[in-house]
Amino acid sequence: AIKIESHPEWSDKGNPPHAALRDWLANWFLLRLAPKNIWLGATICNQEEADRDIPKLLATPAAVRFVSMEPLLGPVDLAQACAKYRWADSDGVECVAMPRHLDWVIVGGETGKHARPLHPDWVRNLRDQCRSAGVPFCFKQWGMWAPAEALIDELVGDFAEAWIRGDGFVIEGGEVDFFGDDAVLYRTGKKSAGRLLDGHVWDEVPGC
Repeated sequence: AIKIESHPEWSDKGNPPHAALRDWLANWFLLRLAPKNIWLGATICNQEEADRDIPKLLATPAAVRFVSMEPLLGPVDLAQACAKYRWADSDGVECVAMPRHLDWVIVGGETGKHARPLHPDWVRNLRDQCRSAGVPFCFKQWGMWAPAEALIDELVGDFAEAWIRGDGFVIEGGEVDFFGDDAVLYRTGKKSAGRLLDGHVWDEVPGC
């Protein structure tokens, strides 16, 4: 059996050169033997889950490796999470993964009676990270809450408001422990909230 390992502290492990070559060859063979119809994904909601699970995803052979960030419950730095997966090349040189090693990023807000709002800047930041890394980005939905810019002006006054401030969410008088800059969202329901981000539908998929 071939074992793939993640080496978060490669330089401190003192692995001999033949171990580095073994791991590099294992990755090389398995990535090429992985069936082309297998797409492997991980559900990520926040930075803690990204740091924990994205390295495992990157260490597993698949034709396409993607993250489904739905519901997204906080800001996520993909570069930080990817960098936690490290390996050594055939010369024993440590390599660090970057966002471009992901094949697809899907983002969406929460739905249901107790759904929490999705900060627009969290979504924009992930979109920009993907565009910089050349990774396809798909924004599925705002969820139950939508920012004013995603709604028809005439509808804004018909919905309950949520303010996102630096010290957390304030929703109809009740505070929820989230963080973000000042923003206003409206509880519209999933259908009315839609999926427009800065006036565009982001529907990118791998290979297109």
